[in-house]
Amino acid sequence: MLLSFFEKVGFCFIAFRTLIGLDGSGKTTIRHRIRTFMNDAKTRALVPLCAPSCSQNSAELMYKSRRITIVDNPGKYWKRAEWLSAARKADVIVYVIDSTDEIRFELANEELVHTFQEDTEILIGRKLIILFSKKESPRAFSSTHIIDRIGDPRRQFPDSECYEFSAHSNDDVEKLINNCMSY
Repeated sequence: MLLSFFEKVGFCFIAFRTLIGLDGSGKTTIRHRIRTFMNDAKTRALVPLCAPSCSQNSAELMYKSRRITIVDNPGKYWKRAEWLSAARKADVIVYVIDSTDEIRFELANEELVHTFQEDTEILIGRKLIILFSKKESPRAFSSTHIIDRIGDPRRQFPDSECYEFSAHSNDDVEKLINNCMSY
């Protein structure tokens, strides 16, 4: 009720979303796709080729009278200590696991658990979304296969959501945006 009142009068809510995950998992591509999806209907289908980022990058966007800041955090091992700090600033945390990188499934899971083990209360009042990226690739493993390998992250993080994601799919991009904004 209060939200609809503010939306009607044009009040702008600021929402912070952060992307974390191992290097090469697709975080930068996801940030670019969300930006192009929200800003330009003509380029919605374009998927940029992105190198893993070495520094934190962000994009500020407007969506349904809300300002959203999406922060892409680097995934190199020497930068992972910064994930917790980034998560503390976020309303929604999107953890990205590359579904084509079978060799690093266990490492991705260990880093997820390790990040939130330090501060077990960090997820209180925050939403955690775990994406299995690159589902369009012929080398991609299904979320069922990945969960069989690493265990179900929802046991460790009961309020989290897990699903497969393709940056090539407008439906997947829109689902992620709506999921991030529903919190």
